[in-house]
Amino acid sequence: MVISELNMHHIPYFDKRNDKGNALVDTAIMSLVIQGAIKPTFSNSCPLWVRKLADDCLLANAEDRPNATQVANTIRQHLKQA
Repeated sequence: MVISELNMHHIPYFDKRNDKGNALVDTAIMSLVIQGAIKPTFSNSCPLWVRKLADDCLLANAEDRPNATQVANTIRQHLKQA
């Protein structure tokens, strides 16, 4: 979520709408996230590795998600290559 917010300069899911075109309420967002029906938005300029890292952090099974050390190492590795 933080990665999306830093990339988009908006709170996550700011652009998600219901059938009437209104912004989703928090409970609707939570339900859709749990169902895997929505993901946060990223700009086209967001590097693919950043999107992958964000997707990995949102995996349904907590054991499949990277821990803080793995996240830091991934970021460090890609920043060295930049």
